[in-house]
Amino acid sequence: MEEMPYEEMLGWFEYFSIRPVGWREDTRAAMIIRSAGVKAKPHELFHTLRLMEDNREKEASIMNSLKGSKFFSVLLGAKGGDSLQGVFDEV
Repeated sequence: MEEMPYEEMLGWFEYFSIRPVGWREDTRAAMIIRSAGVKAKPHELFHTLRLMEDNREKEASIMNSLKGSKFFSVLLGAKGGDSLQGVFDEV
């Protein structure tokens, strides 16, 4: 209980870089502010939401570059594996 493995600590650092502390509260506050008539986007108002927006943009660009790659076409053409239909539709 008093010590944490190094791998777990790195995992928490990664998690908090993707989901910064306080992002839920900032999302709630942004909704309240927007209901009061503020036209600014939530990620323009709060730093934590800006970090999350940047992460989403990076992930989308990585997925789009993967979609056009030779590796992805080979992966889709594999026989007997899992189906990837619909996996990249959200991006």
